[in-house]
Amino acid sequence: MTLSKPIAAFFQLSKRASQDELKHVFSDTAHIIDEQKDHVGFPDIATWWRETNEKTPFESVPMKSRTENDLIIVTAEVSGSFPGSPVMLDHRFRVKDDKVVELEIK
Repeated sequence: MTLSKPIAAFFQLSKRASQDELKHVFSDTAHIIDEQKDHVGFPDIATWWRETNEKTPFESVPMKSRTENDLIIVTAEVSGSFPGSPVMLDHRFRVKDDKVVELEIK
């Protein structure tokens, strides 16, 4: 499976990704919805990434992808130290200018 640069970079981010690594993936005004919570703008996204990885370490492996209109939907197997692990989650990406501008995980 071939993923676009920013989406592949998202799945390759280290759990302790630096600000620069995150800025390589997300736009300054990106919007993320994860666990039904909104995270808007780079500072909020950097906090979300750090807190999520500290709270519940996980591995996310892309299994398949498809395109619907301007969304790229990647289904990934997510496993870690949480009830029900592993789970299959859809990562719904919108990309613009080689950056993730929207991501919904469900």
